[in-house]
Amino acid sequence: APKAWANMNIDQKADALYSYTVDSLNQLKNNNINVGMVAIGNEINTGLAGELRSSANYFILLKKASQAVREVLPEAKIAVHYTNPEKNRTSQYCANLNNNNVDYDVFAYSYYPHYHGTQDNLVNQFNVVANTYDKEVMIMETSYGNTTSDTDFHGNSYFTSSSQALSGYPISVEGQALMYRDLCDLMVNRVNNNKGIGVCYWEGAWITAGGSSWSANSQKWQKYGSGWASSYAGEYDPDDAGKWYGGSAVDNQAFFDKNGKALKSIQVFGGVLNGSGEAPIIEGVTAYKNGKAIEVEDSKGSSTDLKGKYVLTLSEGDKLSFKDTGEDLYFYHYDYDKQVDVKDTTVFTATKNGEHTVWYNLKGELWVDEPKESVLDLYITGTMTTWTFKDGYKMVVSSSSDYKYEYLGVTLGSGWKIKVANTDWTYEWSYSKYSANGTTKNQGISGSAKDNFSNANDNHDNILVNVGGNYNIFIDNNDNLIINNIN
Repeated sequence: APKAWANMNIDQKADALYSYTVDSLNQLKNNNINVGMVAIGNEINTGLAGELRSSANYFILLKKASQAVREVLPEAKIAVHYTNPEKNRTSQYCANLNNNNVDYDVFAYSYYPHYHGTQDNLVNQFNVVANTYDKEVMIMETSYGNTTSDTDFHGNSYFTSSSQALSGYPISVEGQALMYRDLCDLMVNRVNNNKGIGVCYWEGAWITAGGSSWSANSQKWQKYGSGWASSYAGEYDPDDAGKWYGGSAVDNQAFFDKNGKALKSIQVFGGVLNGSGEAPIIEGVTAYKNGKAIEVEDSKGSSTDLKGKYVLTLSEGDKLSFKDTGEDLYFYHYDYDKQVDVKDTTVFTATKNGEHTVWYNLKGELWVDEPKESVLDLYITGTMTTWTFKDGYKMVVSSSSDYKYEYLGVTLGSGWKIKVANTDWTYEWSYSKYSANGTTKNQGISGSAKDNFSNANDNHDNILVNVGGNYNIFIDNNDNLIINNIN
Protein backbone atom coordinates (compact mmCIF):
# COMPACT_ATOMS: atom_id res chain seq x y z
CA ALA A 1 0.00 0.00 0.00
CA PRO A 2 1.10 3.61 -0.43
CA LYS A 3 2.75 4.88 2.75
CA ALA A 4 -0.06 7.41 3.26
CA TRP A 5 -2.56 4.53 3.36
CA ALA A 6 -0.60 2.29 5.73
CA ASN A 7 -2.72 2.90 8.85
CA MET A 8 -6.12 3.14 7.17
CA ASN A 9 -8.92 0.67 7.80
CA ILE A 10 -10.52 -0.94 4.75
CA ASP A 11 -13.30 1.64 4.40
CA GLN A 12 -10.81 4.51 4.51
CA LYS A 13 -8.51 2.73 2.08
CA ALA A 14 -11.37 2.02 -0.34
CA ASP A 15 -12.38 5.67 -0.28
CA ALA A 16 -8.77 6.74 -0.83
CA LEU A 17 -8.43 4.36 -3.76
CA TYR A 18 -11.70 5.63 -5.26
CA SER A 19 -10.63 9.28 -4.90
CA TYR A 20 -7.18 8.58 -6.35
CA THR A 21 -8.68 6.82 -9.38
CA VAL A 22 -11.27 9.54 -10.01
CA ASP A 23 -8.63 12.28 -9.74
CA SER A 24 -6.17 10.51 -12.03
CA LEU A 25 -8.75 9.80 -14.73
CA ASN A 26 -10.18 13.31 -14.59
CA GLN A 27 -6.72 14.76 -15.18
CA LEU A 28 -6.43 12.65 -18.31
CA LYS A 29 -9.99 13.42 -19.43
CA ASN A 30 -9.63 17.18 -18.84
CA ASN A 31 -6.50 17.22 -20.99
CA ASN A 32 -8.29 15.47 -23.88
CA ILE A 33 -6.51 12.14 -23.44
CA ASN A 34 -8.49 9.38 -25.07
CA VAL A 35 -8.53 6.46 -22.61
CA GLY A 36 -9.79 3.20 -24.06
CA MET A 37 -9.01 0.89 -21.16
CA VAL A 38 -8.10 1.11 -17.49
CA ALA A 39 -6.40 -1.78 -15.68
CA ILE A 40 -7.36 -1.79 -12.01
CA GLY A 41 -4.16 -3.18 -10.55
CA ASN A 42 -1.00 -4.76 -11.88
CA GLU A 43 -0.47 -8.56 -11.71
CA ILE A 44 -2.85 -8.84 -8.76
CA ASN A 45 -2.44 -12.59 -8.16
CA THR A 46 -1.51 -12.24 -4.50
CA GLY A 47 -3.11 -8.98 -3.52
CA LEU A 48 -3.81 -5.28 -4.13
CA ALA A 49 -2.62 -2.26 -2.13
CA GLY A 50 -1.77 -4.38 0.88
CA GLU A 51 -4.94 -6.54 0.87
CA LEU A 52 -4.47 -10.23 0.15
CA ARG A 53 -6.44 -11.92 -2.64
CA SER A 54 -7.82 -14.41 -0.13
CA SER A 55 -9.58 -11.62 1.80
CA ALA A 56 -12.90 -9.86 1.23
CA ASN A 57 -11.04 -6.53 1.39
CA TYR A 58 -9.28 -7.34 -1.90
CA PHE A 59 -12.62 -7.43 -3.72
CA ILE A 60 -13.84 -4.29 -1.94
CA LEU A 61 -10.90 -2.39 -3.42
CA LEU A 62 -11.44 -3.81 -6.92
CA LYS A 63 -15.11 -2.84 -6.88
CA LYS A 64 -14.29 0.69 -5.69
CA ALA A 65 -11.74 1.06 -8.49
CA SER A 66 -14.22 -0.22 -11.05
CA GLN A 67 -16.89 2.19 -9.77
CA ALA A 68 -14.51 5.13 -10.22
CA VAL A 69 -13.74 4.16 -13.82
CA ARG A 70 -17.40 3.77 -14.76
CA GLU A 71 -18.26 7.18 -13.33
CA VAL A 72 -15.46 9.13 -15.02
CA LEU A 73 -14.99 7.17 -18.25
CA PRO A 74 -18.14 5.13 -18.87
CA GLU A 75 -17.01 4.14 -22.40
CA ALA A 76 -13.63 2.76 -21.29
CA LYS A 77 -13.09 -0.95 -20.81
CA ILE A 78 -12.01 -2.15 -17.37
CA ALA A 79 -9.31 -4.82 -17.18
CA VAL A 80 -8.12 -7.06 -14.37
CA HIS A 81 -4.48 -8.09 -14.80
CA TYR A 82 -2.96 -11.35 -13.56
CA THR A 83 0.21 -13.30 -14.32
CA ASN A 84 1.53 -16.91 -14.30
CA PRO A 85 -1.04 -18.52 -16.58
CA GLU A 86 1.01 -21.73 -16.38
CA LYS A 87 -0.34 -22.26 -12.84
CA ASN A 88 -3.82 -22.88 -14.30
CA ARG A 89 -5.73 -20.80 -11.74
CA THR A 90 -7.88 -18.92 -14.23
CA SER A 91 -11.10 -20.68 -13.24
CA GLN A 92 -10.46 -19.81 -9.60
CA TYR A 93 -9.68 -16.16 -10.33
CA CYS A 94 -12.76 -15.71 -12.53
CA ALA A 95 -15.09 -17.50 -10.12
CA ASN A 96 -13.96 -15.29 -7.24
CA LEU A 97 -14.38 -12.12 -9.33
CA ASN A 98 -17.83 -13.28 -10.39
CA ASN A 99 -18.95 -14.33 -6.90
CA ASN A 100 -17.87 -10.97 -5.48
CA ASN A 101 -19.63 -9.01 -8.24
CA VAL A 102 -16.52 -7.26 -9.56
CA ASP A 103 -17.44 -5.21 -12.63
CA TYR A 104 -14.87 -5.70 -15.43
CA ASP A 105 -14.71 -6.27 -19.17
CA VAL A 106 -11.28 -7.75 -19.91
CA PHE A 107 -9.33 -10.54 -18.23
CA ALA A 108 -5.61 -10.03 -18.93
CA TYR A 109 -2.48 -12.09 -18.35
CA SER A 110 1.21 -11.27 -18.44
CA TYR A 111 2.83 -13.87 -20.69
CA TYR A 112 6.59 -14.16 -21.08
CA PRO A 113 7.25 -17.32 -23.13
CA HIS A 114 10.39 -18.39 -21.26
CA TYR A 115 8.57 -18.16 -17.91
CA HIS A 116 4.90 -18.81 -18.37
CA GLY A 117 4.41 -22.13 -20.09
CA THR A 118 3.22 -23.08 -23.53
CA GLN A 119 1.06 -21.08 -25.87
CA ASP A 120 -1.35 -24.01 -26.00
CA ASN A 121 -1.91 -23.69 -22.27
CA LEU A 122 -2.32 -19.92 -22.55
CA VAL A 123 -5.05 -20.46 -25.14
CA ASN A 124 -6.77 -22.94 -22.83
CA GLN A 125 -6.74 -20.43 -19.97
CA PHE A 126 -8.17 -17.66 -22.13
CA ASN A 127 -10.89 -19.93 -23.47
CA VAL A 128 -12.03 -20.65 -19.90
CA VAL A 129 -12.76 -16.93 -19.63
CA ALA A 130 -14.27 -16.60 -23.10
CA ASN A 131 -16.48 -19.67 -22.87
CA THR A 132 -17.65 -19.51 -19.26
CA TYR A 133 -17.71 -15.81 -18.42
CA ASP A 134 -18.09 -14.19 -21.85
CA LYS A 135 -15.29 -11.71 -21.11
CA GLU A 136 -12.70 -10.37 -23.51
CA VAL A 137 -9.09 -11.43 -22.97
CA MET A 138 -5.70 -10.00 -23.79
CA ILE A 139 -1.98 -10.29 -23.10
CA MET A 140 -1.19 -7.27 -20.95
CA GLU A 141 2.60 -7.79 -20.94
CA THR A 142 5.06 -9.70 -23.07
CA SER A 143 8.59 -9.27 -24.41
CA TYR A 144 11.49 -11.18 -25.90
CA GLY A 145 15.23 -10.63 -26.25
CA ASN A 146 16.90 -9.54 -29.46
CA THR A 147 20.32 -10.27 -27.93
CA THR A 148 21.88 -11.85 -24.85
CA SER A 149 24.20 -8.85 -24.49
CA ASP A 150 23.95 -6.41 -21.60
CA THR A 151 24.15 -2.89 -23.02
CA ASP A 152 24.02 -0.68 -19.90
CA PHE A 153 26.19 -2.51 -17.30
CA HIS A 154 23.08 -3.46 -15.29
CA GLY A 155 22.51 -7.19 -15.66
CA ASN A 156 19.55 -8.44 -17.66
CA SER A 157 16.79 -10.32 -15.90
CA TYR A 158 16.98 -13.24 -18.32
CA PHE A 159 17.94 -14.44 -21.78
CA THR A 160 20.42 -17.24 -21.94
CA SER A 161 20.43 -20.42 -23.99
CA SER A 162 18.00 -21.93 -21.47
CA SER A 163 15.58 -19.05 -22.09
CA GLN A 164 15.68 -19.85 -25.78
CA ALA A 165 15.09 -23.53 -25.13
CA LEU A 166 12.05 -22.80 -22.95
CA SER A 167 10.50 -20.34 -25.39
CA GLY A 168 11.26 -22.07 -28.66
CA TYR A 169 12.37 -18.83 -30.32
CA PRO A 170 15.92 -17.78 -31.29
CA ILE A 171 17.26 -14.91 -29.19
CA SER A 172 17.60 -12.52 -32.11
CA VAL A 173 15.90 -9.61 -33.82
CA GLU A 174 13.86 -12.01 -35.92
CA GLY A 175 13.07 -14.20 -32.90
CA GLN A 176 11.73 -11.14 -31.09
CA ALA A 177 9.43 -10.33 -34.01
CA LEU A 178 8.36 -13.96 -34.51
CA MET A 179 7.32 -14.33 -30.89
CA TYR A 180 5.16 -11.21 -30.96
CA ARG A 181 3.61 -12.11 -34.32
CA ASP A 182 2.69 -15.57 -33.05
CA LEU A 183 0.99 -14.17 -29.93
CA CYS A 184 -1.09 -11.83 -32.07
CA ASP A 185 -2.02 -14.74 -34.30
CA LEU A 186 -3.01 -16.73 -31.21
CA MET A 187 -5.32 -13.97 -29.99
CA VAL A 188 -7.02 -13.63 -33.36
CA ASN A 189 -7.30 -17.23 -34.47
CA ARG A 190 -7.30 -19.45 -31.38
CA VAL A 191 -9.30 -17.62 -28.71
CA ASN A 192 -12.96 -18.59 -28.91
CA ASN A 193 -15.87 -16.29 -29.70
CA ASN A 194 -13.60 -13.53 -31.05
CA LYS A 195 -12.78 -12.53 -27.49
CA GLY A 196 -9.04 -12.05 -28.01
CA ILE A 197 -8.50 -8.28 -28.31
CA GLY A 198 -4.78 -7.51 -28.15
CA VAL A 199 -1.17 -7.90 -27.06
CA CYS A 200 0.81 -5.23 -25.18
CA TYR A 201 4.62 -5.29 -25.43
CA TRP A 202 6.48 -4.27 -22.26
CA GLU A 203 8.81 -2.44 -22.49
CA GLY A 204 9.82 -1.93 -26.10
CA ALA A 205 11.21 1.58 -25.60
CA TRP A 206 13.34 0.92 -22.51
CA ILE A 207 16.54 1.73 -24.35
CA THR A 208 20.06 1.88 -22.97
CA ALA A 209 20.71 5.03 -20.96
CA GLY A 210 24.20 5.91 -19.83
CA GLY A 211 27.82 5.80 -20.78
CA SER A 212 30.71 3.38 -20.81
CA SER A 213 30.77 2.06 -17.25
CA TRP A 214 28.48 1.05 -14.39
CA SER A 215 29.68 3.90 -12.16
CA ALA A 216 29.07 6.55 -14.83
CA ASN A 217 25.64 5.13 -15.59
CA SER A 218 24.70 4.81 -11.93
CA GLN A 219 25.00 8.55 -11.42
CA LYS A 220 22.48 9.12 -14.22
CA TRP A 221 20.14 6.43 -12.94
CA GLN A 222 20.13 7.94 -9.45
CA LYS A 223 19.78 11.56 -10.59
CA TYR A 224 17.39 11.25 -13.51
CA GLY A 225 15.53 8.03 -12.76
CA SER A 226 16.50 6.59 -16.13
CA GLY A 227 16.71 3.05 -14.80
CA TRP A 228 14.52 0.43 -13.21
CA ALA A 229 14.53 2.16 -9.81
CA SER A 230 16.80 4.33 -7.70
CA SER A 231 18.16 3.31 -4.31
CA TYR A 232 15.54 5.58 -2.72
CA ALA A 233 12.86 3.06 -3.73
CA GLY A 234 14.25 0.67 -1.11
CA GLU A 235 12.02 2.01 1.65
CA TYR A 236 8.95 1.19 -0.45
CA ASP A 237 10.11 -2.14 -1.83
CA PRO A 238 13.14 -3.44 0.09
CA ASP A 239 13.08 -6.98 -1.34
CA ASP A 240 13.06 -6.00 -5.03
CA ALA A 241 13.88 -2.38 -5.85
CA GLY A 242 15.86 -2.08 -2.63
CA LYS A 243 18.26 -4.74 -3.89
CA TRP A 244 18.11 -4.49 -7.67
CA TYR A 245 17.92 -0.73 -8.23
CA GLY A 246 19.96 0.71 -11.08
CA GLY A 247 19.65 0.47 -14.86
CA SER A 248 17.31 -1.53 -17.03
CA ALA A 249 17.12 -5.29 -16.79
CA VAL A 250 15.20 -5.45 -20.08
CA ASP A 251 17.22 -3.21 -22.41
CA ASN A 252 17.98 -6.31 -24.48
CA GLN A 253 14.25 -6.71 -25.11
CA ALA A 254 13.58 -3.24 -26.53
CA PHE A 255 13.00 -2.57 -30.22
CA PHE A 256 16.14 -0.42 -30.32
CA ASP A 257 19.84 -1.20 -30.22
CA LYS A 258 22.29 0.18 -27.66
CA ASN A 259 22.64 3.40 -29.68
CA GLY A 260 18.90 4.00 -29.84
CA LYS A 261 18.55 2.91 -33.49
CA ALA A 262 15.32 1.08 -34.27
CA LEU A 263 15.69 -2.64 -35.01
CA LYS A 264 13.96 -4.35 -37.90
CA SER A 265 11.79 -6.23 -35.42
CA ILE A 266 9.78 -3.06 -34.83
CA GLN A 267 8.30 -3.64 -38.29
CA VAL A 268 6.28 -6.50 -36.86
CA PHE A 269 3.56 -4.10 -35.67
CA GLY A 270 2.90 -2.83 -39.17
CA GLY A 271 3.00 -6.37 -40.50
CA VAL A 272 0.46 -7.60 -37.96
CA LEU A 273 -1.92 -4.69 -38.51
CA ASN A 274 -1.66 -4.35 -42.29
CA GLY A 275 -0.17 -7.53 -43.71
CA SER A 276 -1.67 -10.86 -44.60
CA GLY A 277 -0.77 -14.10 -42.88
CA GLU A 278 1.75 -14.76 -45.65
CA ALA A 279 3.43 -11.35 -45.39
CA PRO A 280 7.05 -11.30 -44.24
CA ILE A 281 7.59 -10.68 -40.56
CA ILE A 282 10.66 -8.54 -41.03
CA GLU A 283 11.42 -6.62 -44.21
CA GLY A 284 15.05 -6.88 -45.18
CA VAL A 285 18.01 -9.19 -44.87
CA THR A 286 18.70 -11.43 -41.89
CA ALA A 287 21.74 -13.67 -41.48
CA TYR A 288 22.33 -16.85 -39.49
CA LYS A 289 25.61 -18.33 -38.32
CA ASN A 290 25.39 -21.97 -37.27
CA GLY A 291 21.61 -21.62 -37.12
CA LYS A 292 21.59 -18.58 -34.83
CA ALA A 293 20.54 -15.16 -36.09
CA ILE A 294 23.34 -12.59 -36.18
CA GLU A 295 23.44 -8.87 -36.85
CA VAL A 296 24.72 -7.85 -40.30
CA GLU A 297 25.30 -4.30 -41.45
CA ASP A 298 25.13 -3.31 -45.11
CA SER A 299 28.36 -1.65 -46.23
CA LYS A 300 27.71 -1.36 -49.98
CA GLY A 301 27.86 2.43 -49.88
CA SER A 302 26.43 4.10 -52.98
CA SER A 303 26.74 1.05 -55.21
CA THR A 304 23.76 0.74 -57.54
CA ASP A 305 24.49 -2.80 -58.74
CA LEU A 306 24.20 -4.43 -55.33
CA LYS A 307 21.44 -5.02 -52.82
CA GLY A 308 23.99 -5.40 -50.06
CA LYS A 309 27.60 -6.01 -49.06
CA TYR A 310 28.20 -7.67 -45.71
CA VAL A 311 31.57 -8.22 -44.05
CA LEU A 312 31.55 -10.75 -41.22
CA THR A 313 34.03 -12.92 -39.38
CA LEU A 314 33.76 -16.69 -39.73
CA SER A 315 35.82 -19.59 -38.50
CA GLU A 316 36.53 -22.69 -40.54
CA GLY A 317 33.45 -24.91 -40.44
CA ASP A 318 30.99 -22.13 -39.62
CA LYS A 319 27.74 -22.38 -41.57
CA LEU A 320 26.25 -19.19 -42.95
CA SER A 321 22.78 -18.57 -44.38
CA PHE A 322 20.79 -15.51 -45.41
CA LYS A 323 17.12 -14.65 -45.77
CA ASP A 324 15.45 -11.69 -47.45
CA THR A 325 11.92 -10.94 -46.25
CA GLY A 326 11.82 -14.47 -44.91
CA GLU A 327 12.92 -16.21 -48.13
CA ASP A 328 16.08 -18.35 -48.19
CA LEU A 329 18.82 -16.99 -50.46
CA TYR A 330 21.20 -19.12 -52.51
CA PHE A 331 24.97 -18.84 -52.66
CA TYR A 332 26.56 -18.99 -56.13
CA HIS A 333 29.97 -19.72 -57.62
CA TYR A 334 31.38 -19.39 -61.13
CA ASP A 335 32.09 -22.57 -63.09
CA TYR A 336 35.14 -21.68 -65.13
CA ASP A 337 34.99 -24.79 -67.29
CA LYS A 338 31.39 -24.18 -68.38
CA GLN A 339 31.71 -20.38 -67.88
CA VAL A 340 28.33 -20.10 -66.14
CA ASP A 341 27.10 -19.01 -62.72
CA VAL A 342 26.09 -22.02 -60.60
CA LYS A 343 23.52 -22.05 -57.80
CA ASP A 344 25.05 -23.93 -54.90
CA THR A 345 23.10 -24.08 -51.66
CA THR A 346 21.33 -21.96 -49.07
CA VAL A 347 24.09 -22.78 -46.57
CA PHE A 348 27.71 -21.68 -47.08
CA THR A 349 30.36 -23.54 -45.07
CA ALA A 350 33.53 -21.56 -44.40
CA THR A 351 36.84 -23.23 -45.22
CA LYS A 352 39.02 -20.46 -43.77
CA ASN A 353 39.22 -18.29 -40.68
CA GLY A 354 38.79 -14.53 -40.97
CA GLU A 355 36.70 -11.81 -42.59
CA HIS A 356 34.40 -12.98 -45.37
CA THR A 357 32.68 -10.55 -47.71
CA VAL A 358 29.19 -11.52 -48.86
CA TRP A 359 27.96 -9.77 -52.00
CA TYR A 360 24.19 -9.67 -52.55
CA ASN A 361 23.44 -8.64 -56.13
CA LEU A 362 20.30 -7.35 -57.80
CA LYS A 363 19.48 -10.84 -59.10
CA GLY A 364 19.10 -12.07 -55.53
CA GLU A 365 22.36 -14.05 -55.62
CA LEU A 366 24.92 -14.33 -52.82
CA TRP A 367 28.63 -14.47 -53.63
CA VAL A 368 31.30 -14.96 -50.98
CA ASP A 369 34.90 -13.74 -50.97
CA GLU A 370 36.86 -15.78 -48.48
CA PRO A 371 39.89 -14.29 -46.71
CA LYS A 372 42.94 -14.05 -48.96
CA GLU A 373 46.01 -15.99 -47.99
CA SER A 374 49.04 -13.89 -47.10
CA VAL A 375 50.91 -15.14 -50.18
CA LEU A 376 50.87 -14.21 -53.85
CA ASP A 377 48.32 -15.60 -56.27
CA LEU A 378 49.00 -16.66 -59.83
CA TYR A 379 45.95 -16.30 -62.05
CA ILE A 380 45.49 -18.08 -65.36
CA THR A 381 42.82 -17.25 -67.93
CA GLY A 382 41.35 -19.61 -70.44
CA THR A 383 41.50 -17.51 -73.62
CA MET A 384 43.14 -14.38 -74.89
CA THR A 385 39.92 -12.38 -75.07
CA THR A 386 38.09 -13.38 -71.90
CA TRP A 387 38.83 -11.43 -68.69
CA THR A 388 38.03 -14.33 -66.38
CA PHE A 389 40.42 -15.70 -63.81
CA LYS A 390 40.67 -19.37 -63.16
CA ASP A 391 41.23 -20.44 -59.59
CA GLY A 392 44.20 -18.74 -58.00
CA TYR A 393 47.31 -20.92 -57.87
CA LYS A 394 49.02 -20.22 -54.57
CA MET A 395 52.60 -19.03 -54.81
CA VAL A 396 54.40 -20.17 -51.69
CA VAL A 397 57.32 -18.53 -49.94
CA SER A 398 60.46 -19.91 -51.55
CA SER A 399 63.02 -21.93 -49.65
CA SER A 400 65.70 -20.47 -51.88
CA SER A 401 67.57 -17.40 -50.71
CA ASP A 402 67.38 -16.11 -54.28
CA TYR A 403 63.60 -15.85 -54.44
CA LYS A 404 60.71 -14.47 -52.37
CA TYR A 405 58.12 -16.69 -54.02
CA GLU A 406 58.10 -19.58 -56.44
CA TYR A 407 55.59 -21.73 -58.25
CA LEU A 408 57.08 -24.70 -60.04
CA GLY A 409 55.84 -26.79 -62.91
CA VAL A 410 53.02 -24.54 -64.19
CA THR A 411 51.47 -25.70 -67.48
CA LEU A 412 50.47 -22.82 -69.75
CA GLY A 413 48.81 -22.86 -73.16
CA SER A 414 49.43 -20.58 -76.11
CA GLY A 415 47.00 -17.67 -76.04
CA TRP A 416 46.43 -17.95 -72.31
CA LYS A 417 46.94 -15.01 -70.02
CA ILE A 418 48.58 -15.07 -66.62
CA LYS A 419 48.62 -12.56 -63.82
CA VAL A 420 50.60 -12.30 -60.59
CA ALA A 421 49.29 -10.04 -57.80
CA ASN A 422 49.77 -9.78 -54.06
CA THR A 423 47.00 -10.11 -51.48
CA ASP A 424 45.72 -6.54 -51.54
CA TRP A 425 46.48 -6.07 -55.25
CA THR A 426 48.76 -3.08 -54.64
CA TYR A 427 51.41 -4.92 -56.69
CA GLU A 428 50.64 -6.39 -60.10
CA TRP A 429 53.37 -7.79 -62.35
CA SER A 430 53.13 -7.59 -66.16
CA TYR A 431 55.26 -8.36 -69.20
CA SER A 432 56.97 -4.98 -69.53
CA LYS A 433 56.48 -3.52 -66.08
CA TYR A 434 54.93 -4.05 -62.69
CA SER A 435 52.82 -1.48 -60.85
CA ALA A 436 53.17 -0.71 -57.15
CA ASN A 437 50.46 1.33 -55.41
CA GLY A 438 49.54 2.90 -58.72
CA THR A 439 53.12 3.84 -59.67
CA THR A 440 54.44 2.21 -62.84
CA LYS A 441 57.97 0.80 -62.65
CA ASN A 442 59.82 -0.47 -65.71
CA GLN A 443 60.79 -4.08 -65.31
CA GLY A 444 60.80 -6.64 -68.08
CA ILE A 445 60.40 -10.36 -67.56
CA SER A 446 63.71 -12.10 -67.17
CA GLY A 447 64.61 -15.74 -67.37
CA SER A 448 65.07 -18.43 -69.98
CA ALA A 449 61.55 -18.00 -71.40
CA LYS A 450 61.42 -14.21 -71.70
CA ASP A 451 60.68 -14.25 -75.43
CA ASN A 452 57.74 -16.64 -74.94
CA PHE A 453 55.54 -13.88 -73.43
CA SER A 454 54.21 -10.44 -74.32
CA ASN A 455 51.88 -7.79 -72.91
CA ALA A 456 48.20 -8.74 -73.30
CA ASN A 457 47.25 -5.10 -74.08
CA ASP A 458 43.84 -5.45 -72.47
CA ASN A 459 43.94 -2.62 -69.91
CA HIS A 460 44.98 -5.09 -67.24
CA ASP A 461 48.39 -6.13 -66.00
CA ASN A 462 48.19 -9.46 -67.79
CA ILE A 463 50.89 -11.35 -69.59
CA LEU A 464 50.04 -13.11 -72.87
CA VAL A 465 51.47 -16.60 -73.36
CA ASN A 466 52.97 -16.75 -76.88
CA VAL A 467 54.48 -20.22 -76.52
CA GLY A 468 52.74 -22.88 -74.45
CA GLY A 469 54.67 -25.21 -72.22
CA ASN A 470 55.76 -25.96 -68.70
CA TYR A 471 57.34 -23.18 -66.62
CA ASN A 472 58.76 -22.28 -63.25
CA ILE A 473 57.64 -18.82 -62.07
CA PHE A 474 59.55 -16.77 -59.46
CA ILE A 475 59.51 -13.39 -57.74
CA ASP A 476 63.05 -12.59 -56.69
CA ASN A 477 64.26 -10.48 -53.79
CA ASN A 478 64.27 -7.37 -55.99
CA ASP A 479 60.64 -7.95 -57.01
CA ASN A 480 61.62 -9.06 -60.52
CA LEU A 481 59.33 -11.50 -62.30
CA ILE A 482 61.34 -14.46 -63.59
CA ILE A 483 59.90 -17.22 -65.80
CA ASN A 484 62.00 -20.24 -66.79
CA ASN A 485 61.08 -22.80 -69.42
CA ILE A 486 61.33 -26.38 -68.11
CA ASN A 487 60.20 -28.30 -71.26
